[in-house]
Amino acid sequence: MPAPSGCHEQPLRWTGDAGALLPARVELGVFDVPVTVGGTAGRAILDTGAPLSIIDPTAFPSERFAQGHAAGPDLSLGEVRLTGPKVLAVATGAQVGGDPVTVLVGADLLCHFEATFDYRDAAVQLSAPAAPRDVQAALELPVDIRGGGVGQVQLSGTTTVVQFPPTRALVTVTLDGAPRRLVLDTGASMTVLSKSAFDALVADGRRTLAGASASTVMGVQDVLLTRVRTLKLGELELSGTIVSRLDGALWGALSQETGQQIDGLLGGTTLREALLTVSYPQKKVTLRRYGSRAHVRDELVRVGASVGPLSSGGYAISSVFPGSDAAAKGLTVGTQLLSVDGQDLASLRQPEVDLLLRGTAGATKTLRTPAGTLSVRVEDLLPL
Repeated sequence: MPAPSGCHEQPLRWTGDAGALLPARVELGVFDVPVTVGGTAGRAILDTGAPLSIIDPTAFPSERFAQGHAAGPDLSLGEVRLTGPKVLAVATGAQVGGDPVTVLVGADLLCHFEATFDYRDAAVQLSAPAAPRDVQAALELPVDIRGGGVGQVQLSGTTTVVQFPPTRALVTVTLDGAPRRLVLDTGASMTVLSKSAFDALVADGRRTLAGASASTVMGVQDVLLTRVRTLKLGELELSGTIVSRLDGALWGALSQETGQQIDGLLGGTTLREALLTVSYPQKKVTLRRYGSRAHVRDELVRVGASVGPLSSGGYAISSVFPGSDAAAKGLTVGTQLLSVDGQDLASLRQPEVDLLLRGTAGATKTLRTPAGTLSVRVEDLLPL
């Protein structure tokens, strides 16, 4: 049975200034922040969709970790220091943007704070913002904190039983008139729907796009994409939001855990439109829509190709979208990409390369390959 209350009731000792700004990288719609584990510096993903926090012990060999879900080294996020927080010490093998995820700060720790995620200015506060700039009036939305229970994880080849608190922050989102229950998930790069919810959305014959991939802490997955004409989250109304379809057992597991039908994950392609504050103790989300969308770089207004890293270094074309100008110009999978608009790619991270391929529809990008240069048009690959 779902537990009746939130995880903020679980004990956690911490010190410091929760209102201090913590600079972040917001790439692929996911927050990546500096962290200190014991005395060792690293980076962490902040993931409201993860019920438990995880540290890869192989990335911090000088620190000591207990077996199972147990108190670990102190964890510092900016000026906030968590004393011996409970974590799972396990190497997940997950990556975001080509970088390994060595620390995952989940909702079991974030739930003790009013966590504010600033997609525009790439920063996090473990409190409500004092005086946010250039945002619209605050919109409050109730959330239902549910879930929790007992689960099994594989640790060093052994199945370990762990108990986790209620952390699933459920919100009602209306997609083209249809209400859906989604889990608020800052660890998801996109808003993701179950097969049934996605198929109902596209039953009107709207366009879909295959051949794309989404990077999450669960790994890189092939997804089918479409756009929502009107998405409503409380009083916040958006148009043209990208959503993806994810098949598999996740939705049944989440529905069983929470006692409600779960239709998807509310991720970065939606959440980036507003300054987001999540308050587990008050069971509410506060949205302050940004005064400008200049920080939003639509993933599908781009050159009609994606890139992936080469084992020898650098990047190569990993997919070409049929019917795009990139396909018409003869760009093919496996072709090494050396530069975009004169910017050499060798020293760039994969999310930085992907940004170079986006732009304004109708503009052109100059792509250099070992065979020469191509002028390729930027286009909306999934117009409504």
